[in-house]
Amino acid sequence: MKKKSMFTQDAPHVEDINDANALIKELWDKLREYEDKLATSSRNSSRRHQMFELPKQALDITEYQLFHGRCDCCSTVTQGQLPSDAPTGQMGPRLMSLIAVLAGQHHLSLGKIRQLLLDQYGTTFLIGALSEVQG
Repeated sequence: MKKKSMFTQDAPHVEDINDANALIKELWDKLREYEDKLATSSRNSSRRHQMFELPKQALDITEYQLFHGRCDCCSTVTQGQLPSDAPTGQMGPRLMSLIAVLAGQHHLSLGKIRQLLLDQYGTTFLIGALSEVQG
């Protein structure tokens, strides 16, 4: 690959000191620009700074309240029913899969899983509930 020659023409000729000073300033600025380019590297040429952080974790808690009432006329007691898509247990599928991965893949004991859930999510579960998920 052939390099381009920047100096194919003769040096500029100046008539007076003001033209000479202007030319010196122009050349000096160009020299400073080239020195700045030479001083750059992959470490200092980018102004990018990346910082990684985990998002804050919180449990998504859905509460179902079942109310009951008594009819004033016939004294019949009626109670609400859970929606058909409501889970039967205390833990949802994502939480259960996290517990399974922590126990199976990472070999954490139930006590350590319980402590991790408390530390990360601020809630605790009985060891028996965790053991049932593991089973």
